[in-house]
Amino acid sequence: MQLGSTWQGTLTDPGRPYLTLSQAQPAISYVINTLAGGRLGTETIQAAPLAVRYPDTAYRSQANYGVHYDLTLPLFNASPQIQTLSLSLETPQKQEKLTKPGLIFRKPPWDYPYFRGTVRLRYISDQGEPITRYLHLWHRRGQVVEPLLKLQLAPQQQRSVRLDFLYPPDSVPPQVLTLKRLS
Repeated sequence: MQLGSTWQGTLTDPGRPYLTLSQAQPAISYVINTLAGGRLGTETIQAAPLAVRYPDTAYRSQANYGVHYDLTLPLFNASPQIQTLSLSLETPQKQEKLTKPGLIFRKPPWDYPYFRGTVRLRYISDQGEPITRYLHLWHRRGQVVEPLLKLQLAPQQQRSVRLDFLYPPDSVPPQVLTLKRLS
């Protein structure tokens, strides 16, 4: 039995109440589920410790099955131009240390699912409408995926995006949440 049932957070720039992307940093990825042997170059293992275990089993959960992920991204466009941003939930190749800059994807991807489940997105559209979308995802390991969302932010505009889901019981880490500046 694993400890914890919710992983809640607001993803911001250090010391600021919002998240920005610039020419110097056109993308950022947040690792949201890793194992001891596939931390994607981070120093954290994001598999929950176990409250109860059999002597011949793992010391940590092998994924955060059933954990409710609830993530808010308060986006802000600090540039003088309109920015188009995309948000993706990705399942890159598993690696302990990054051997080259960035995550590794494979074409074609491995032919078995690593993430299969439904996510909920809540945001204000480019037309100012509140939107709630449910998307069923089916990712192969290393697959290049389409973004969950594309938004345009006017200069000095702030808009929040909220993504939440229960980590599916038949999925396999790692997964990352990637925000990219497209223009």
